[in-house]
Amino acid sequence: MLEPATGVERPSFPPPTGSTVALEGGTTLIVLVRVIDGNVERLRTATDDCPLDAGGRRFVWLTGVTPAASLVYLETLVGPAAFDRDAAERVARSTVGAIGLHADGAADAILTRLLAPATPSAAMRGEAATWTARARGAPGLDRLMAMIRGEGDPSFRRTLVSAIGQTRAQRAAALLRDVARTDREPGVRADALYWYVQVAGAPSIPEVMTMLQSEKDESVQRRGLSSLARLPAQAGIGPLIDLARRTPDAVIKRNAVRALSESTDPQAAAFMVELIRN
Repeated sequence: MLEPATGVERPSFPPPTGSTVALEGGTTLIVLVRVIDGNVERLRTATDDCPLDAGGRRFVWLTGVTPAASLVYLETLVGPAAFDRDAAERVARSTVGAIGLHADGAADAILTRLLAPATPSAAMRGEAATWTARARGAPGLDRLMAMIRGEGDPSFRRTLVSAIGQTRAQRAAALLRDVARTDREPGVRADALYWYVQVAGAPSIPEVMTMLQSEKDESVQRRGLSSLARLPAQAGIGPLIDLARRTPDAVIKRNAVRALSESTDPQAAAFMVELIRN
């Protein structure tokens, strides 16, 4: 074959073998629903570039479904009746993820309703928080951050902290730090401290060391030290070793050593050998 501009013969290449890499990902959400005897038994999502194998089952492809119509249908799967049976709740939880992936703004309203305390299932509230953080961008993050202060359920505050932390949004760092300092529940403080370290990164280390010294609950200390050990590029290993060597607090020392023992970093391994020998 000749190049049209130059008349030079175009080189030929053998066809590709093995896996292929798409230059662009899919742009359309596909929702797959398995219906048996009139009941939805399973729900999954995919993008339009994903190969599908129905395994020989009867497959009905619906076209022309608008995002708004899709959301109207999906919301029927997360109503109060969805919490009557374990199987129905599993479908409902998958449905929340599908709702969160819709680009239509009506998805935000549905997720907001599911975040409300009146939602019959704590698991569903948690699923709504996860997908609000994961898929609804800056407005979703703002919604979750605004909820923490007024949330009375400590368990759900922990869920909110985890969802916010997993966004890795830098603007959430100050909120996570404040929750780690002031929340009345140790479990909430522990999760907030863990995610504060992960979001704020190495610059948070000096402040976290100070917070650990004033924190009296051992579970919070352990969680914070564990997070330091998991910082990228082993940024927390040196400070942890220094803390373990210098702190007069036996509990903090023990938990710093425990965090180091879970690391594969050579510095941590050498320090553990040093402790054994001494």
